[in-house]
Amino acid sequence: MTRLEMEIGFDIVAVRTPNMTPWKCERDLEESDLEKKLETLAGLVRDPENTIAVLHVPPFDSGLDVCPELDKNLKIITRAGRL
Repeated sequence: MTRLEMEIGFDIVAVRTPNMTPWKCERDLEESDLEKKLETLAGLVRDPENTIAVLHVPPFDSGLDVCPELDKNLKIITRAGRL
């Protein structure tokens, strides 16, 4: 974690690692490990009302977290030619 030496009136904290995906990518983290990382970042926040959080994964049920359904081989499931 680095601190940008520029005054913009906001603190910015960021996490570039996602929670575990079906593909189990090298940078994916288990929920418990991601939670620890987020707690560490939260501890760096000086003023929550003036903090911007940049997270890799979109918030649950935000409409941004929608993706195609996958089968057990991680292939996209289509029905009548549609996702």
